Amino acid sequence: MRRTLAACSLAALLFAGCGGGEPADQGEDDSTAPSTTPPAAASENPPPPPPPPASPETTYEPATVGVGAKGQGYEPGPITTPIRAMFRVEQMLAFSMIKQPMDFYEIQHGHFPKTQEEFMKEIIEKYDITLPELPAGKRYFYDAEKAASMSHYDVDDPPLMVETTP
Repeated sequence: MRRTLAACSLAALLFAGCGGGEPADQGEDDSTAPSTTPPAAASENPPPPPPPPASPETTYEPATVGVGAKGQGYEPGPITTPIRAMFRVEQMLAFSMIKQPMDFYEIQHGHFPKTQEEFMKEIIEKYDITLPELPAGKRYFYDAEKAASMSHYDVDDPPLMVETTP
């Protein structure tokens, strides 16, 4: 009986939306705090500016589940674990939505997009894909060289990267 009640409560919490679900300020400095500005409307998803020349300290990681700002900083617990899982599922869905448009583009043109601008316009904007918000100091970077060497789009090792600058 208790398990059923707990499972129903957990399901209701996940489906209710949890009101944003960001953790309360726990004495951390403001540099890691999420932005309080409201998200832009889905139709206003401007592409990020082209990347500047990379410095030696710049690092890149694949844009996969777990890179988004939401869902980070939650310790395991009966409330926080489902909230973190919800954010991870949202990221998984956003990144998996890129595969089909990339495959269509490759079939039509014989190659994947050749520039970040082309990727943002022909894939992200055209198909109205909202990429997960990134933590401060990070941004998306489309690796056209990696895409050119791919025979198929791999969701687990995509050419879409997260650039971290010091």
